[in-house]
Amino acid sequence: MTLREPPVRTHFAHVPPNWFATVMGTGILAVAAHGLGHGTLLTALSIVFWLLACLVYIGVIAATVMHWRRHRDAARAHLQHPVIAHFYGAVPMATLTVGTSTLVAGVHVIGPSAALAVDIVCFTLGTLGGVATALLIPARHLLGRSGDPAGPDRPEPFGGWLMSVVPPMVSA
Repeated sequence: MTLREPPVRTHFAHVPPNWFATVMGTGILAVAAHGLGHGTLLTALSIVFWLLACLVYIGVIAATVMHWRRHRDAARAHLQHPVIAHFYGAVPMATLTVGTSTLVAGVHVIGPSAALAVDIVCFTLGTLGGVATALLIPARHLLGRSGDPAGPDRPEPFGGWLMSVVPPMVSA
């Protein structure tokens, strides 16, 4: 009888924060369908996209939690990466989008009081998370790992840096 090595768990090994951008896009479709008018078809379409955004949001949160629990080194590597780290700004923007889409589309399903409560919670969490990513992620990259702003490990700024600083503007 031979002993085999236990299988390596690769589920949830690759869950970068940019998956939250899918929630943003889906939720924005719900808001856009609502904004086009109040016809029966558009209202139904906005509700469908709102439900889809909520389901994707819950799924991506669950996958991210599992990623951090099972693959902590890979998750930390995302924070160190000069591009991927800025996508942590997508997390609060996804939260803000779910809140807004709940207020405009979800209200038809869960009622005005519940929709407003969900939006207030999402707005608060999204705003706090957005301020945190807008301050911490760029500062981490501007200072580099050595803490020296002129150090050799400091990456050059590029357009992707906007992902981490936009959430407070979305809140405003």
